[in-house]
Amino acid sequence: MNKISKCPYKATEENKSKVWSNFKSIFNGGSLKNPVIWIGQKNELAYLIDTLIKQKLLIDFPKQEHWNITVNCFVKDNGEKFKNSQFKGLDNPASANKLNITIDLLNP
Repeated sequence: MNKISKCPYKATEENKSKVWSNFKSIFNGGSLKNPVIWIGQKNELAYLIDTLIKQKLLIDFPKQEHWNITVNCFVKDNGEKFKNSQFKGLDNPASANKLNITIDLLNP
């Protein structure tokens, strides 16, 4: 399984490109053999997806389809699936600044 951690890769140009390409493929119709294990909080995942869409780094899907993709491609660290309803009304995480730095590192 793929695991998303606090710093899942060394920030070289080659690795940034690979990580970004793989991440984008999840939301552009690509397939995963195994879901990505999200070890952070659900509000961190929601913030990440929302921010990528706001920055136009991911497609803004109609009718909140991005949450269907999210729940099908990411699982909690205990293997449990997320539910769409878990992403509604969440506050921004305390780690928002760190997530923004990660987004900047991934952005090609």
